Amino acid sequence: EKTRSEAQKTILAVAQNVEHEAAIENIIKAKGYENATVYIDGEKVEIIVKKDGFTEADASKLSDIATDQLGVSPSDIKIVPVK
Repeated sequence: EKTRSEAQKTILAVAQNVEHEAAIENIIKAKGYENATVYIDGEKVEIIVKKDGFTEADASKLSDIATDQLGVSPSDIKIVPVK
């Protein structure tokens, strides 16, 4: 029974992460970034984004979005720009 309960909690956490990832990706795309993928692993967030001329201001915007949506610390957010 304990194992089943733990499995259900894990499944619920994964489902919540998927919902959060999709919501953040949609917000990022609405801000003008065409290709963005978000991965959430516990308190860590990784945002992979494609944008020509990616700047520190872009990284700050993306970090702010994740912080606002998830309440995580900016130090737990990794932004990965790709070309």
